Amino acid sequence: MTVPIDRDQLIADEYLWLPTSNNLTETQMRAINEYVIAQVGDCEENYAEVLCRALQAIALSNKATASANAGGLKREKVDQVEQEWHSSSSASQVWEDYLDSLKDLCPIFGYTGLNNNMGIRITTPTSVVVNPPCTPCYTNSEF
Repeated sequence: MTVPIDRDQLIADEYLWLPTSNNLTETQMRAINEYVIAQVGDCEENYAEVLCRALQAIALSNKATASANAGGLKREKVDQVEQEWHSSSSASQVWEDYLDSLKDLCPIFGYTGLNNNMGIRITTPTSVVVNPPCTPCYTNSEF
């Protein structure tokens, strides 16, 4: 009997390895995790791949948000003090650098199959290839 992936440990590991500029909520991260687990398989043997692919998906989401919110003049006034600054796309670059670093980080966990040029692939049900990496893998309906 195989052991399913510990979701709480996965979240804890993600917080450990993500930059502090992560602005996704835990609920959003858990949703991404469930999507990745559904693609890879819910077996403890797949933990390294799930962790790496989830970190990549979270980083891509953060990068997209940073890119959408980049640029513009910002002004803040508190009491009698006014500050003004120009925001650049540096937040997006942080996530780009992080995505590049995953090719070096993921082998530490034991996974070397991450391709940084490719995000999570969404396929239609007719093109899904069933090739479970461990047998049997748990599905959400079994809990």
